[in-house]
Amino acid sequence: MQQTNPKFENFAGFQSGAFDFFRKLHRNNNRPWFLKHKDSFQETLLKPMRALAFEWAEALHDKGIPLEPSAKSPVSRIYRDLRFSPDKRPYNTFLSTALYRKGNKSLPGVLYLHLAASEAFVASGFWQPEPAFLLAWRSTMTSRPAAFSKVVAELKRQRLQLSTESAMKRLPRGFDVQVGSPMESFLKLKSFIVTRKLSQKEVYSPRLVETITKFAVESKPLLEFGWALRLPRKTPSAHPTFEETLLE
Repeated sequence: MQQTNPKFENFAGFQSGAFDFFRKLHRNNNRPWFLKHKDSFQETLLKPMRALAFEWAEALHDKGIPLEPSAKSPVSRIYRDLRFSPDKRPYNTFLSTALYRKGNKSLPGVLYLHLAASEAFVASGFWQPEPAFLLAWRSTMTSRPAAFSKVVAELKRQRLQLSTESAMKRLPRGFDVQVGSPMESFLKLKSFIVTRKLSQKEVYSPRLVETITKFAVESKPLLEFGWALRLPRKTPSAHPTFEETLLE
């Protein structure tokens, strides 16, 4: 378990109204305005969010949830990637952090915290996983429907429901036999995510870490179901890609 980065202070909460910065940025999304207020952004938003990310990871470790932020980029960038976007506004109007297994973004399973002036939420699960992972998930659902139904029931008991955003209209190829089964609606999902909105009071409370850790514990059955999947081993390619040679 990676320890809290010593250069970050302990999380003591966000200053009341700190995220109003993004409401002002929305009206003044330009470089001169941001540079004028950059120091305020770093002190009242960026530094506390970094501290929160590492403190959250420590709290999760105590609950048996092995997730932590990326050591190099624990917090989302304020600068937007404009290379392929018709929207040329230079800055994001939110701040987020995501925690992964071993801090590795390529490993499935994530906890995500999104904070903005207009909305705030925490999310948990598997967002648009790789095809092999998704196939393993669907296959396990159909071969062990009782196990997955138990996960859904435990989430429901915590008032959590799997998101149906971007769900398929038809069953995926190879699962047509599941028409009318209890698993039909779940097989159409492309992601397995649960979310919970956060109130303004919760966002500005110094107990925010405690609040989002409680959510993580409540969503733990979903994470553990995904982590227990047996994925097929990749067959070595006769002509490996450059990226594959770097991993050898």
